[in-house]
Amino acid sequence: MNKRIFYTDGACSQNGTWAGGYGVVELSQGISQTIDNYIDRYSINFYKSEACEKTTNNREELKAMIEALKQIHKYIDGGEQNTKYVIYTDSAYVQNTCNTWIYNWSKNEWKNSKKVTVENVDLMKILYNYLTKNFLNCQITIEKVKGHAGTLGNELADALAAGNIKKWKELINKYNIAYDDICYCPICNKEIEITIYGGHGHCSNCGHHLNPEDK
Repeated sequence: MNKRIFYTDGACSQNGTWAGGYGVVELSQGISQTIDNYIDRYSINFYKSEACEKTTNNREELKAMIEALKQIHKYIDGGEQNTKYVIYTDSAYVQNTCNTWIYNWSKNEWKNSKKVTVENVDLMKILYNYLTKNFLNCQITIEKVKGHAGTLGNELADALAAGNIKKWKELINKYNIAYDDICYCPICNKEIEITIYGGHGHCSNCGHHLNPEDK
């Protein structure tokens, strides 16, 4: 069975009063052939982030989980079969919501045990729709990972959620991570999708050296 691994994270400074954001990363590790030998190399197959004004940490954590599930269903709808999907979150709130609480709330018209409408009910309904869609013959698990503990996928998602470009680039370069990006090629005079390794890539049309700053 194939396996895809996602990491999600949400962030908000001064919870509920300032801006925040979410980050989602699909990270894989495989063997790549270089000129001289074979090496382990991390690859980012999918990533997304978005900022939001005046939000909460929990809302951004939920948004990140929704985006991960949305991408999983795109893979399934595209014909990907017999795959195990694992989503890691550092939020106990999101993990418990996805694995237990949300199913009880949906049966109780989105009321909690105190008969009060659950928080973030707008996002809960969207999340529930993705959790209950047909996963066909694929498996999905949502697991907890300790945040800010050095787990690469979690650190990448955290960098995206916080809009920390410096941290993102440092991780990309440190672990020589490959990922697709859109860069502007000054030779071809147009934007080109390239695969970047350790922060560098080359235009697929002319071979000109490119990096994420060429935009």
